[in-house]
Amino acid sequence: MVAQQITLDRPDLLRKLILVGTAPRNHDAGDGQGHITPETAATFGATYNPPENLWLRVFFTDSEKSQAAGRAFLKRYLSRTENRDSPINDKVAPAQMPPSGVGLSTWTNASRI
Repeated sequence: MVAQQITLDRPDLLRKLILVGTAPRNHDAGDGQGHITPETAATFGATYNPPENLWLRVFFTDSEKSQAAGRAFLKRYLSRTENRDSPINDKVAPAQMPPSGVGLSTWTNASRI
Protein backbone atom coordinates (compact mmCIF):
# COMPACT_ATOMS: atom_id res chain seq x y z
CA MET A 1 0.00 0.00 0.00
CA VAL A 2 2.89 2.32 0.63
CA ALA A 3 4.13 1.92 -2.93
CA GLN A 4 0.73 2.82 -4.36
CA GLN A 5 0.46 5.86 -2.11
CA ILE A 6 3.92 7.12 -3.09
CA THR A 7 2.92 6.65 -6.73
CA LEU A 8 -0.18 8.78 -6.18
CA ASP A 9 1.50 11.42 -4.04
CA ARG A 10 4.79 11.74 -5.92
CA PRO A 11 4.44 10.44 -9.50
CA ASP A 12 7.55 12.44 -10.40
CA LEU A 13 9.68 9.95 -8.44
CA LEU A 14 9.08 6.94 -10.67
CA ARG A 15 8.35 5.82 -14.19
CA LYS A 16 6.66 2.47 -13.46
CA LEU A 17 5.23 0.58 -10.53
CA ILE A 18 5.07 -3.19 -10.77
CA LEU A 19 3.25 -5.00 -7.98
CA VAL A 20 3.69 -8.76 -7.87
CA GLY A 21 2.11 -11.24 -5.50
CA THR A 22 0.74 -8.60 -3.18
CA ALA A 23 -1.99 -10.72 -1.57
CA PRO A 24 -1.32 -12.96 1.43
CA ARG A 25 -0.14 -16.48 0.60
CA ASN A 26 -3.44 -17.99 1.75
CA HIS A 27 -5.10 -16.20 -1.20
CA ASP A 28 -7.31 -14.15 1.11
CA ALA A 29 -7.33 -10.53 -0.04
CA GLY A 30 -8.76 -9.42 3.30
CA ASP A 31 -12.48 -9.78 2.77
CA GLY A 32 -12.66 -13.56 2.50
CA GLN A 33 -13.28 -13.49 -1.25
CA GLY A 34 -9.77 -14.52 -2.30
CA HIS A 35 -9.30 -12.14 -5.23
CA ILE A 36 -6.56 -14.22 -6.83
CA THR A 37 -6.77 -15.19 -10.48
CA PRO A 38 -6.17 -18.82 -11.41
CA GLU A 39 -3.03 -17.71 -13.27
CA THR A 40 -1.66 -15.97 -10.18
CA ALA A 41 -2.47 -18.97 -7.98
CA ALA A 42 -0.71 -21.27 -10.47
CA THR A 43 2.38 -19.05 -10.66
CA PHE A 44 2.81 -18.55 -6.92
CA GLY A 45 1.55 -22.00 -5.93
CA ALA A 46 4.04 -23.86 -8.14
CA THR A 47 7.31 -25.32 -6.93
CA TYR A 48 10.45 -23.99 -8.59
CA ASN A 49 13.84 -25.66 -8.60
CA PRO A 50 15.79 -23.70 -7.62
CA PRO A 51 13.23 -21.45 -5.86
CA GLU A 52 14.72 -18.33 -7.51
CA ASN A 53 13.34 -19.54 -10.85
CA LEU A 54 10.00 -18.12 -9.72
CA TRP A 55 11.33 -14.75 -10.86
CA LEU A 56 11.85 -16.07 -14.40
CA ARG A 57 8.11 -16.71 -14.54
CA VAL A 58 7.10 -13.46 -12.84
CA PHE A 59 9.38 -10.83 -14.37
CA PHE A 60 10.34 -12.29 -17.76
CA THR A 61 8.27 -13.36 -20.76
CA ASP A 62 8.30 -16.90 -22.14
CA SER A 63 10.49 -15.95 -25.11
CA GLU A 64 13.95 -17.50 -25.19
CA LYS A 65 15.55 -14.04 -25.32
CA SER A 66 13.67 -12.89 -22.22
CA GLN A 67 14.33 -16.11 -20.33
CA ALA A 68 18.05 -15.84 -21.20
CA ALA A 69 18.03 -12.28 -19.81
CA GLY A 70 16.31 -13.61 -16.69
CA ARG A 71 18.89 -16.35 -16.22
CA ALA A 72 21.68 -13.79 -16.65
CA PHE A 73 20.01 -11.59 -14.02
CA LEU A 74 19.71 -14.51 -11.59
CA LYS A 75 23.35 -15.41 -12.14
CA ARG A 76 24.39 -11.85 -11.24
CA TYR A 77 21.99 -11.72 -8.32
CA LEU A 78 23.11 -15.04 -6.86
CA SER A 79 26.80 -14.27 -7.34
CA ARG A 80 26.57 -11.36 -4.90
CA THR A 81 27.90 -12.57 -1.55
CA GLU A 82 28.45 -9.37 0.45
CA ASN A 83 25.89 -6.93 1.87
CA ARG A 84 22.95 -9.19 1.07
CA ASP A 85 19.58 -8.90 2.80
CA SER A 86 18.79 -11.47 5.46
CA PRO A 87 16.77 -14.43 4.20
CA ILE A 88 13.00 -14.14 4.60
CA ASN A 89 11.51 -16.30 7.32
CA ASP A 90 8.15 -16.92 8.98
CA LYS A 91 8.50 -13.78 11.15
CA VAL A 92 8.54 -11.36 8.19
CA ALA A 93 4.86 -11.27 7.18
CA PRO A 94 3.48 -10.78 10.72
CA ALA A 95 5.99 -7.98 11.31
CA GLN A 96 4.57 -6.10 8.32
CA MET A 97 0.97 -6.25 9.53
CA PRO A 98 -0.75 -3.35 11.31
CA PRO A 99 -0.52 -3.32 15.12
CA SER A 100 -3.07 -5.44 16.96
CA GLY A 101 -6.37 -3.62 17.37
CA VAL A 102 -5.74 -1.26 14.45
CA GLY A 103 -8.05 -1.94 11.53
CA LEU A 104 -6.64 -1.95 8.03
CA SER A 105 -8.68 1.12 7.07
CA THR A 106 -7.32 3.01 10.09
CA TRP A 107 -3.78 1.98 9.22
CA THR A 108 -4.06 2.97 5.55
CA ASN A 109 -5.65 6.32 6.42
CA ALA A 110 -2.88 7.21 8.85
CA SER A 111 -0.49 10.04 8.09
CA ARG A 112 0.52 9.91 4.47
CA ILE A 113 4.11 9.97 3.31
